[in-house]
Amino acid sequence: MHHVLVVLNAKLVLVQGRIGILKVHARDKELDADVDFHKIARATAGSTGAELMNLMNQSAILTVRQGREKITEVDVFEVSFCTDLFLVMPAVSVCCMPNFMVHLLVHLLFQRVAFPRVRCSLS
Repeated sequence: MHHVLVVLNAKLVLVQGRIGILKVHARDKELDADVDFHKIARATAGSTGAELMNLMNQSAILTVRQGREKITEVDVFEVSFCTDLFLVMPAVSVCCMPNFMVHLLVHLLFQRVAFPRVRCSLS
């Protein structure tokens, strides 16, 4: 059995680049006046263009599921936060689960204090 390692080099972009990418992928979507691309770009450091595109698309889906017409900043941060949880959880081994759960609970507590209006409801 042979294993092949494929390394993809996705170019990460700086804040101004992320703002531009977010605006491109938001141009066909209805946005609430509270959406601050600079704040979102600062919060998505390390994201690729494809991840930012997905963030805006998932935010639009969440908005529709909740019966609203305009994407809010809270929607974008909710999708970002819930996506991070989805990506991190499968990578945690059983042996470190108790420590990870404490770590995760600290993050959730911070999230509740920093963003009290955000709720994970992507299911």
